[in-house]
Formats: sequence, structure tokens, C-alpha cells
Amino acid sequence: ARTLRYFENLQREVNAVGGRLVGYYGEDNQLHGYAVISMRGRDGWIDELVYTDSLAIWKLVNTALTMRQRVILDVSSAENMSRLFPSAQRMSYDSAVVRLNQPELFSRLFRAQVSSAKEAFELSSRPLNFNERY
Repeated sequence: ARTLRYFENLQREVNAVGGRLVGYYGEDNQLHGYAVISMRGRDGWIDELVYTDSLAIWKLVNTALTMRQRVILDVSSAENMSRLFPSAQRMSYDSAVVRLNQPELFSRLFRAQVSSAKEAFELSSRPLNFNERY
């Protein structure tokens, strides 16, 4: 959950690495989105983008573009950004986000000793089980 304490810690972490935490407030004076932007050389990377509507995305990306000439934003293929950013360069690559909730249970189930998701992936040259839905 995103609590005040979460954002205070996030702000400290972002500041420590020279990044920016920016928000977009709509005409109703409510927060409609925020972005965590890190500066990596000549590029700005949007590491986290949370938004309620397309205007919030546009405003937050535009803010990042005031900091760097090139901004990189990774999104899933389900998030079609081509209408908002028609001239943006798009690249596709396969990836998966994995979290290992119960290492002990996983270790028993697969008869192996693992303590991290990386160790679990290293057990096999094939994916263990991806239940993907589109």
C-alpha cells in the first residue's frame, strides 16, 4: 500500500541517487499520477509511473522531457502508448516479473534449496510454470 511513510522513504531514496519524484495534480486539486525519474547519463528513465488517465501520463512524461532530451519508459504490450506518443521509438522484448512468496514451500515442492526468485529460475533452462492470461 502507498502510505505517507512509503512516499517519504521513496522521496529520500530518489533524492539520494539524484532522481526526481514528480506528481501531477488535476484541476480538481487531486493527485492524478506520479513518476519516479532517474537520470542515467543523457537519458531520463521513468522507473515507476502511476496514473489515473492519459492526461496524467502525458503531463508526467512531458515533465521528464524537461529534464532530459530522451526519456525511456518501459510498459507492457497491453499499454498501447502509440496514440499519446505517435513518434516514440518502440522496442519489444520478452520479460517476466517474478516474486517468490514462500521459498520454503517452493523448495519442498521442487526438491531444491532456494531462497530467491533468481535461484528458482536457475533450477531449469525452461520456465517452471507461467500462467499467462491476455
